[in-house]
Amino acid sequence: MNKSLREYAITFGLLTATLAFAFFPVIFNGRTMLPSDLIDTMTLPFSQYFGPQHAYNSLVTDGCTEFYPQKYFAKQAYAHGNFAFWNPYILNGYPQYLDILGLGTYHFILFLPFAFGFPILLLLPLFVSGIGMYALLREYNKRIGVARIFATAYMLNALFITNLLAHFIPASFSFAPWVLFFLHKHERSPTFKFLAGASVALALGFLAGNIQTIAFLTFLTVCYSASLWFLRVRNPFGRLVRPLAMVLGIAVGLSAIILLPLLELFRETVHGGAFFSTSLLRSYDVLQRIESIALAFTFFIPQLAGSIRGVTFHQAIGVYAQDFEGAIGFLPLLIAVWASIALWKRKPEIRPFVVLMIAGFLLPIATPVFHYIYHRFFIIFILGACGTGAIGLDAILSSVEWSISLRKWIKGFAFGLGAIVVVLLAFTILRAVNFPLIEHFARMHLLPRLRSSVFAEGNSEWVHQRFSETLDYWRLRRPELLIGITLSFLGLAVLWWNDRFNKKSFQITIGGITILQLILFVRLWMPMLDPSRYPLYPETPETRLLEASTHDSRAYFYREIDTARQFAFMNNENVIYGIPEATGYASMTPRSLYTYTAILHLKDSGLVTPKFLGKFNVGTLVRVKPLPFDSLPCVDSGALWIYKNPYVSPRTYLAHNAEVLSDDTMILRRMSNDSASWPAVYFTPEAHGRILHSSSMLGDTVEITNASENKIDMIARNHDSSYLVLTDTYYPGWEATIDGNNSPVLRCNYAMRAIALPPGKHRISFVFQPMSFRIGAWISLFSLFLILGLWFMKRERA
Repeated sequence: MNKSLREYAITFGLLTATLAFAFFPVIFNGRTMLPSDLIDTMTLPFSQYFGPQHAYNSLVTDGCTEFYPQKYFAKQAYAHGNFAFWNPYILNGYPQYLDILGLGTYHFILFLPFAFGFPILLLLPLFVSGIGMYALLREYNKRIGVARIFATAYMLNALFITNLLAHFIPASFSFAPWVLFFLHKHERSPTFKFLAGASVALALGFLAGNIQTIAFLTFLTVCYSASLWFLRVRNPFGRLVRPLAMVLGIAVGLSAIILLPLLELFRETVHGGAFFSTSLLRSYDVLQRIESIALAFTFFIPQLAGSIRGVTFHQAIGVYAQDFEGAIGFLPLLIAVWASIALWKRKPEIRPFVVLMIAGFLLPIATPVFHYIYHRFFIIFILGACGTGAIGLDAILSSVEWSISLRKWIKGFAFGLGAIVVVLLAFTILRAVNFPLIEHFARMHLLPRLRSSVFAEGNSEWVHQRFSETLDYWRLRRPELLIGITLSFLGLAVLWWNDRFNKKSFQITIGGITILQLILFVRLWMPMLDPSRYPLYPETPETRLLEASTHDSRAYFYREIDTARQFAFMNNENVIYGIPEATGYASMTPRSLYTYTAILHLKDSGLVTPKFLGKFNVGTLVRVKPLPFDSLPCVDSGALWIYKNPYVSPRTYLAHNAEVLSDDTMILRRMSNDSASWPAVYFTPEAHGRILHSSSMLGDTVEITNASENKIDMIARNHDSSYLVLTDTYYPGWEATIDGNNSPVLRCNYAMRAIALPPGKHRISFVFQPMSFRIGAWISLFSLFLILGLWFMKRERA
C-alpha cells in the first residue's frame, strides 16, 4: 500500500473509532440525542402521559423544534422531487428550503432511511472536519501524531458539540480546514487547481450553513489569505487580490443556488417580516464583556462552568452556554496560547493562525458586532487555536529550547489549577459543616432566578431539581470536576517531564488525555436518551384530535406565558404530526399572520380574537387555559383547551369587494374590526390591485382539488368578476395559472395571496417555482462548467 494512502487510512480509522466511542450509545444502543425527555415530561399535552418532570439538557431544544422537523419534512419534499420546497404546516406557509441549514452539502444522506440516516447526518460533518484539519496540518509538514491530535481536537471541539443539533456551525465549518488547505497549497505553488479546490470547499461551506456562517467563512478566507500575503517580503498586492477575488467569486457562483434565495428571504424579512433572534435584542454591556473574558478559563476545563442540569456561569453573566464555548482539550489549548506568544517572531508560519485566534476571540467580546455574530464566532478562534497549537507542539518535539520556554507556563497553570482545587475543597468543607447556611443563601438568590427561567413555567419539580443539582455540583468529589481537573494535572505533568518520554509515547499520551477530555464533554452535554422511556414525538388523544380537526383549516396556539402551566406544543413539532399551524418558528420570518400576532399585536391589549384568526383559515384554537370568548365550542378541556372556531373562513374563497387602503396598518385595522364585512380583499397601493364591487350569486364556489407542499389546484365558478383569495402566506416565487394562462399573484389582506378571476368556470393552479432559485441554479451550473473548463485548459497548457 502507498505510504501516504496507508497514513490516511490509519487516520480515517482513528477518527472513526473516536467518534464511535464518543457517540457509542447513539450508534450502537439506539439512544437519541434529541431532548425528548423535556418534550415528553415538561410540555403539554405529553406530560400527562410521561413523567416525572425531567430535562437532561434544556439547552438543546432546537433539535426537536427546528432541526429534526425540518429534516423530516425535507426528506418528504425530496421524495416528491421538490428541492425548492414550501412548508404549508408552519406560519400559514413558509419557504422551508431556505431554513433547513445544510441544504446542498449533506442532504444526500436524507435519501437513506431516516432512522439510519439521521445520526449520520449529525456525525458526518465532524468526521469531514477532522480529516480536513489533518490534511491542513500535514500540508504544514507537522508530524503525523501532532496532526492527529489536533484533528481530533477540532473534530470534537466544544462549539461543534453544543451546536450539533442546530447543525449549521459544524456543517459549514467542516469545510473550513479544506479552504485553508488549498489556499496554503496555492501560496506554495500558485496553480489554478488549488484555487479551484479552495473555491469548491468554500462553496460547500456556504451551502452547508446560513447567512451567519457564510459571513464567518468569508471573513476566515479573507483574513487567512491576507495573513499569508503579509508573510512575503516582496509580494505585489495583486498576488493577494486576484486569487482571493477568484476564490470568493467562484464560491459565490457555485453556491448561488442558495445564496440568491437567501438574499430574497432576507429582503422579505426586512420589509415587513421579523428576525426571531433573542441575541439581536439581548443586552451585552461592558460588565458582561469583562465577565466573559474571565469566563474564558472554562475553555480549558468546560466542567468548571457548572452543570447543564443546574446553573452555569454562562447563565449567571447572561450569555448562551451553547455559543460561549471554545474547548479543544486542556493541553492543545494551553500549547496554543503559549505558542501564540512564544513563537510569533521565530516561526512566521504561525501568524495566520494567531491572527484567527485573536480575531475570533475579540470580535464578539470587544466590538459592537456581537449582536450579529454572537459568540458562535469563537469557531474562528477554535480553528486558529488548532493550527497554532499544532505548530507549537511540533516545535516542542523538535527542540528542547521550546520545552524550557513552556515550563514557565506550566507552573502558572499548575498554580491556577491548585487555586481552583483549594476553592472547591473549601466549598466542600463549608457544605459539609454548614449546609443550611448555603441552602438558605441559594434559596434567597438562586431559586427566584430559576423560577423565572425558560421552561420553569408549570415545571416546579424540575426547577427544584436544578436547584438541588447546582448545590450538589460544586464538590471536589463530583466525578465531572474530579476527572476534568485530574486529567488536566496529568497533562501538565506530562508536559513538564516530556524529556522522560520518547517522542511517540509523548504524542500518544497527550492524544489520549485530550481524547478523554473531549469525549467527557460529549457525554456530559448530549442527552443520549432511551427512546423507550422518552419516545420521540409520541401520539396522544390530543394530537389525534388536532390532526382530525385541521384537515381543511389551521390551528393557532396561544403561547402566552403562564407561570402555573406548562408550554403547549413546542413550535414546529406540529410538522411531524401533519398539523398545519398559523404559528411556528423560523429565524427569518417574512410578513405573515404570526409576525403580526407575535410582535405587532403585542402593542394592543387582549388576545387575538377568533374572528380575526378565522379570516386566516384558523379553525382550531388551542390554549393551556380557557379562552375568554363567548360562543366558542370547546371540544376538549383536559391537558389543553381546544376550541372549534365557528368564524373560520375557507382556505380559499371568492371576494367580490376589493379596496385599496393606504398601508398594512390600515388593512390590519380593518380586518381586526369584527363588524366589518367579510369576505373581502384589501390591497396596498404597491400591490397593484384594483377596486372591485361586483355581485355574488349562490352558484359562486371554489374548491381545492389537490394540495401538496409546492402545488395547489382548484376549480372556481363565478358569475361576475372577483378575486380568488388564498389565505396562505404571500411570498415571491408563487405563480398562478388560470386555465393554463399565467396570472399575477398579488399580496392582499396583509399576508395573503390573490388573483383576479374573470367570470366563468376555471381551473386554477398555484405553483411554487421561485425565480431566485432557478436563476441561482443556472449560475451555479454555469460556475461549475466554468471551473471545469478552466481546469482542463490549464491542464492542457501544462
